Amino acid sequence: MSLSREIILFVFVPPLIFESALNLDNKLLLRTLVPALVLAGPGLLLSAAIVGGFLSWLTPLSVGDALLLAL
Repeated sequence: MSLSREIILFVFVPPLIFESALNLDNKLLLRTLVPALVLAGPGLLLSAAIVGGFLSWLTPLSVGDALLLAL
């Protein structure tokens, strides 16, 4: 018997996420929230621009559609 994607996604992942949420250190999260958001914001925009640029260059999608797909 092999593991399918659905079994992994619907059986194994939710308990792992729930257990991580229960053991989350709130003080550490609040202490690192601002640096994480400062790094994640520009990183998201940069990666969306790169992926969107490649998508619009390699496919017949317009730049706007490619950027929406990249997000």
